[in-house]
Amino acid sequence: MINKYIEFAVYIETIHESSRSANSGSSFIFILLYALVLLGIIIIIRNFDSFKNAKMVKQLCKGKNSEQSEVIAYFLRAGCGAKIISDEQYLQMVDRKKQKYGSVKYALNKLGIDEEQVNEISPVCFEGFDYKNTYVKKTANGKWISSRYEVTWIFFSDSQVHVYSCGFDMDKENKKESTSEYFYRDVNSFSTISEEEVGQNNITVPTEKFGMYGAGINFECALTNCDNVVQSINGMRQKLREKKLRP
Repeated sequence: MINKYIEFAVYIETIHESSRSANSGSSFIFILLYALVLLGIIIIIRNFDSFKNAKMVKQLCKGKNSEQSEVIAYFLRAGCGAKIISDEQYLQMVDRKKQKYGSVKYALNKLGIDEEQVNEISPVCFEGFDYKNTYVKKTANGKWISSRYEVTWIFFSDSQVHVYSCGFDMDKENKKESTSEYFYRDVNSFSTISEEEVGQNNITVPTEKFGMYGAGINFECALTNCDNVVQSINGMRQKLREKKLRP
């Protein structure tokens, strides 16, 4: 189809050249026709790209439920006629799943401890999008998001640091939970890490992470959607110093 348009454009140009000297008043008509042909070519190319994109998304959605299909389309669908959910709708989906797996009560239950056992300082929650090998997108207000979200709760008892972490994917049935306990004597530092990660759709994104390191400890989690991060980490560092100085 595109070749036909190109042949027609060449044909119009040939007629235009041969008739230019005979009737200069016809130039406007030929220019208009030429512009219409070019416009037709552009529309065909864009529609073809949109068709290929829709076909790719449809293939990726095979075997997915309706919500997962909406998520895949949200991150990957592009071109003319693309109908996808809004940024707000996607964030609401993430929030619903976060409420299910990311509450303090759920974390304590997974760790098998009572709130009274971990009252050295207030529990700390770190959360955010994980960009590595996930679908990545920038929202209309300039915020980077992805198809995977992480929630981490950190509790402090008299002798240990207790950690519950959960990461879940929005585009597939995949949830990873972990629980850990570390003695204060084995923890060396609480840190923040600034780095870049590459998403599954080859987009590089700057990210922030929290890290806890020590003897046999190399724990990291997402830190891209948190308030009062500096205050929380300073409180954790202060508690760690107190415990290490204790006889």
